[in-house]
Amino acid sequence: MITKPSTPFKNSLSLLPIALLGLILFAGLVYANWSLANRYGKGEEFLPAWNGARAFLFEQLDPYSDTIKERTQSMVYGRAAQEGESPLALGIPFPLLILYLPFALIPDALWARAAFMAVSELALLALILLSLRLLDWRPHGWFIVFFCVTWLASFFSVSAILSGSPAILVVLGILGAVQAIRAENDEVAGILLALVSFHWPAMILLWLFVIIGVYRARRGRVFVGFGMLWIILGGATLIAFMSTPGWFLSFVRALISNYQAHAGLGLVPILAQSPPSAFDKYLPIISLALLILLAVEWVGAWRGANPPRWMWVAGLSLAVTPLIGLRTTLSNLAPLAFSILCILPFARERWRGLGYLILSAYTLLLCALPYYVQSRFAHADPRAAELTYLLFIAFVIAGLYWVRWYAVRPPLTWADNVKRELRK
Repeated sequence: MITKPSTPFKNSLSLLPIALLGLILFAGLVYANWSLANRYGKGEEFLPAWNGARAFLFEQLDPYSDTIKERTQSMVYGRAAQEGESPLALGIPFPLLILYLPFALIPDALWARAAFMAVSELALLALILLSLRLLDWRPHGWFIVFFCVTWLASFFSVSAILSGSPAILVVLGILGAVQAIRAENDEVAGILLALVSFHWPAMILLWLFVIIGVYRARRGRVFVGFGMLWIILGGATLIAFMSTPGWFLSFVRALISNYQAHAGLGLVPILAQSPPSAFDKYLPIISLALLILLAVEWVGAWRGANPPRWMWVAGLSLAVTPLIGLRTTLSNLAPLAFSILCILPFARERWRGLGYLILSAYTLLLCALPYYVQSRFAHADPRAAELTYLLFIAFVIAGLYWVRWYAVRPPLTWADNVKRELRK
């Protein structure tokens, strides 16, 4: 019997039930997040962008104005921001505010937060799965589920989701660009790198590592895609802000306002508050030493043709970013799931018989440590957040250097390659 070939229309109809099921599940996730947003968190990292986008769309106001900043402070703090608190000024360039337009169309702040939380949760799962693909590691299915559930429930992931941090999305965008480069879709990679050109405290070193690596590899089409998107968005911005051409100065003032508030965490600020005070003048040297150490690793990764080493250095770049002097938040540590996953396949190679046991124990330790520190010291020590921040990053960087030899060492023979594949 001769069967007629299926048409694209019929193929689309066959996908319709799957799409409807996906929409129903997403709606259920949004509703569950609405319940969480109603009880926990303030959405302090989401509301500046949401307020700014809505003010521009529906009130024709400058999203960087003091009026919008004060409106956001009232929603988060219930009052004006005090000394040591973030002024919550919008710090996203106007062209990239397009990422928040779908959420700005939702008039209720809680429902908008719930939708963004759902997107962040799905993005975190996508980040984990994409990291595994980039690392070319295929662990047992049960371990993938274990890691996803454990990290989704981790202190940093919960903080990022409840606060509405874009950290997960921007790191996912960078990893998506890396995957696009590997697939020879250079223009797509450039567009993704352009879209995530903000929220620097979460990923600036990883972003620079990829950008400079692209330049050294002479993948010029990546910069074509990057430039094309910025030209299009820049032109749209000029048209949209024709009535208020001073938006860029307002944006710069908002950035300065956030910086001068001295809100957030950082290695240098933490050490500056610790005795002896004479040590303060040497603090910039710490950040400089970290950058020099990382630069050495960058050069080694760029010069060699060893993909595992390249990914290991990318994970190290992301882990070192919170220590270079930019003030950050605990929610910005959620994307370090990628750095942790850069440890696990090499640890599996090192500890063959007990591999998954050690991997599971290390993952649980990293996820349980912040909860323990917060529950043990939060009430007694106001600097519990600083302790959580430092201990977690120290454990991640120590783990990366624990497996460095296995990541940096290229397989010497064909037999070594076969062994690596069998151990995945």
